[in-house]
Amino acid sequence: MLTQKRLKELFHYNPETGVITRKIKVRGRFGEVGSVVGSLRKKTGYISASVDGKLYQAHRIIWLFMTGDMPTTDVDHINRDRSDNRWDNLRLATRAQNMWNCYEDAGATYCKATGRYASAIKVNGKRIWLGRHNTEQEAKEAYRLAAIKYHGEYVCLN
Repeated sequence: MLTQKRLKELFHYNPETGVITRKIKVRGRFGEVGSVVGSLRKKTGYISASVDGKLYQAHRIIWLFMTGDMPTTDVDHINRDRSDNRWDNLRLATRAQNMWNCYEDAGATYCKATGRYASAIKVNGKRIWLGRHNTEQEAKEAYRLAAIKYHGEYVCLN
């Protein structure tokens, strides 16, 4: 089982940049001391890193590196950039919190028929109607307040 101690033997993590680098040399062309650990997976957008022959998502081993605990829930990228592993961009989240942080246009949909903005939020797979609003900003504010009520916080950056 991977431990914080083992990670700290192998790697250095810079919380301000989100970059993991090697502390000890390993075989292979990317194994030099100081070399960046991990590679971007184009299909998922996450950075993955191999540790002792096993592949991990970098944000999950960073959580272990910083806290000493392997996360048992999702580790969410607050700004929705899956490759941004700066410490202040990572948080533990339930699957639902992680998913509602995915939508760029959350909170407001323009309705051509009425000329107003509709607002709704999903909670536990159920759509909750928040009404129609005169402006996009009003619809997004209704969404923001509902997100705080149902999810405990609001982190969408739109």
